[in-house]
Amino acid sequence: MNNTRQSLSSIPRWNNLSVLVLLIATLCTLPWIGLGEYYTKGEPREASVAVSMLDEGNWVLPRVYADEIAYKPPFTHWMMALCSIPGGEVTPFTSRLPSTIAFIVMSVCCFGFLGKFMGKGESLVAILVFISCFEIHRGAMTSRVDMVLTAFIVCGLISLFRWAEEKQLAGLPWHIPLLLGGASLTKGLVGIVLPLFVFGVYLLLTRRKFMMVVLKCVFAGMLSLIPLLVWYYAAYQQGGHAFLDLVWGENFGRFFGSDNAKLHYNLGHEHPFWYNFVLLLPGFMPWTLFLLFSIVAVKSACKRPGNLWRNIMSRERGKLFSLVSLCLIIFFYCIPTSKRGTYLMPSYPFIAAFLGQYMHAFLTKRPKVNHAIGVFGGVITGIFALLSVFALVGRGGLQDVAAGFIKGDKTLFHVNLIGEALSTPTIVYIVVLTALLSVFGILIVQLRKENQKGILYAVLGAWLTCNVLMDSVALPTFKNGTSIKPFVSGIKEKYPLEKGNMYVVNDLRKYANMYGTNFYLRNGFMSFENEEPEEGYFFSTDKDIEKVRETYQDYWFELLEESPNRFNDTNAVVQLYRFGKVEE
Repeated sequence: MNNTRQSLSSIPRWNNLSVLVLLIATLCTLPWIGLGEYYTKGEPREASVAVSMLDEGNWVLPRVYADEIAYKPPFTHWMMALCSIPGGEVTPFTSRLPSTIAFIVMSVCCFGFLGKFMGKGESLVAILVFISCFEIHRGAMTSRVDMVLTAFIVCGLISLFRWAEEKQLAGLPWHIPLLLGGASLTKGLVGIVLPLFVFGVYLLLTRRKFMMVVLKCVFAGMLSLIPLLVWYYAAYQQGGHAFLDLVWGENFGRFFGSDNAKLHYNLGHEHPFWYNFVLLLPGFMPWTLFLLFSIVAVKSACKRPGNLWRNIMSRERGKLFSLVSLCLIIFFYCIPTSKRGTYLMPSYPFIAAFLGQYMHAFLTKRPKVNHAIGVFGGVITGIFALLSVFALVGRGGLQDVAAGFIKGDKTLFHVNLIGEALSTPTIVYIVVLTALLSVFGILIVQLRKENQKGILYAVLGAWLTCNVLMDSVALPTFKNGTSIKPFVSGIKEKYPLEKGNMYVVNDLRKYANMYGTNFYLRNGFMSFENEEPEEGYFFSTDKDIEKVRETYQDYWFELLEESPNRFNDTNAVVQLYRFGKVEE
């Protein structure tokens, strides 16, 4: 370890930069997470678990959509519920807050980790790339379990690395079982198996004794498993074998690709082995564009393939650990047939470490490439700024232009929402747009001066500002415009809807689930099939109602209301029916 970086004189500078990273991560996310309603299926599905916890008082195995068991470990939902207690209800802000806090804490921890083996500039570039890339930024702004899981795994990996390199595996730091146990309480065994798998391989590569590695990993894993086992036991007492079927299907069925016939839904997201590498391209946007744009300057990455293994093993331990982590995390998630971009998020800090080092190297080794990246970044930023100014000045001109060449109704609807947002002047909009124009101007000045460091940081700052512009201005209008909440608010005022008279058919193999509608009706849906009610209100979509009529021919269904369009979380028209049994 470089003693100079550990000297007392360097500590204040690192602390100051850590505060800067904390401020950037916070300002890019926290002020904006409450702007905009739920507009996807995933967010209200998770938030409804917290609603059930608060309303029913069951914090172990709450029941949500039509008496469906909330099969995921409940740590994230506990945090959502706790954040919602002061306000008395679960809102988009309170349900997204755990993800945002996890993202902020992880960003600062990763910056501290990178600072141990990288220069200040490289570390700062890497963490800004990490903060601003698409998948991580999106995960930090949504009420899902993935960001909390990622933070636990990444912080757990960093703690395991420090245990090996700073303490030489002496004892077991108390926070390691807490972090891995938290990961398991967020999404099951993967929160323990994955980090210990990475850690074990790293220890073997650094020539630790095999039996010692096995014993250390087993010991850490057993302690970390205690919280999950306690919850499994408590949940089994309530859910019985139905709960075990869900746990088996979600953990082992999803990983090994076996379909559990006892589940009433398909595991989904099934893709081939190589699909994860495709997911990384949009996940790291826009930096994958810059990477592809600059790759022409890399002439001899494999010039001496015979020395590849020696070059890998001769790396500084922190870089070796980062390389092992990113490779094994991606490999691990290539095994299951179920693949999603969010699964790969634990690899992102380690990928960003090398991408940041790569980009920072251009300052001295490839200044022309760095200048070209600045031009490319200026073009992207300029497009954002010009579209915003045009929409603001033209007041609807953007929608008119888009209507001329966009044919799809859904795409045109989305563009109109964005155009409406960008053409409506607000104080926040004016402030953020002014900041964007200022950063764009700074980038132009740095390009003219050929200030390589200034160009790089201006590009990073420009994209961070673009993210803020989208989150503070465009996306809230987009989310509200595609949310089912306005429709639900309207029918709640017209009809006596309450838990006990609202029903749906809950079978994802045949019908779409309306998670957003259920959330805004305060988790009020009951199972039509299980309850066999005499009368009440029934929710369906225009795509499913005929199948419902054919299946339940001893009921009549009268259409009362339907959503104005299908641009919502179900991608269908949501319909409200009054129903009753057919008199014989």
